[in-house]
Amino acid sequence: MVAETTERTVRGLRDFFLACDADAMRRAYYVVAESDERAPVVEDWADVEFAFNRIFVGPRVVSAPPFASVYLDAQPSLMGPSSLEMRHLYEVVGLVSPWAGSMPDDHLGLELDAFLQLRVALADDDSTALRPALQHLTAHMRAWLPRFGSRVRSDSRVPAAVLYMIDRLEEVIPAEDTEQTTRSDPRGARRLEPAGAQAWKRGERHDNG
Repeated sequence: MVAETTERTVRGLRDFFLACDADAMRRAYYVVAESDERAPVVEDWADVEFAFNRIFVGPRVVSAPPFASVYLDAQPSLMGPSSLEMRHLYEVVGLVSPWAGSMPDDHLGLELDAFLQLRVALADDDSTALRPALQHLTAHMRAWLPRFGSRVRSDSRVPAAVLYMIDRLEEVIPAEDTEQTTRSDPRGARRLEPAGAQAWKRGERHDNG
């Protein structure tokens, strides 16, 4: 039951950070917030969409870019070493992003989807070939998500709903390594395709539910 709850939360978080409009944000939010009394009531999703674009998307300079490279690389930039590292990890486990060439591979939504696909695959078959990739991805996300969360919280106009999603993100992937995972080299895994990877390969995006 705990695993199912975690996977539902990750799915909602993934869809939220990949959302392209207020309706997609709303649907993803309620996947995460279901039966959670802590979840703020949202009166106007158009306001949330406006703030979401200002904080994460643009077109102006954003408050908290949702890309690992911004927080991990010596020269923060899009499509930096951290993005290439994630591209390699996706290749190792058989994932191909539908946004290849247009969205950096270290976007939060893509990393969450890879995290979800690996968890689902390991639940069906606890393969030692996939576990190092999940450990590597988890350690990678733990290295940058606290900085990302701090950037979001430093924005004085961030909506309560967005703060709630950041809180849930940090619950799912806490900064503290409680499982003693290490940032191992994912190249130790053989090339496998986790369950659900077909959605990436078909080019289906997750912002429609």
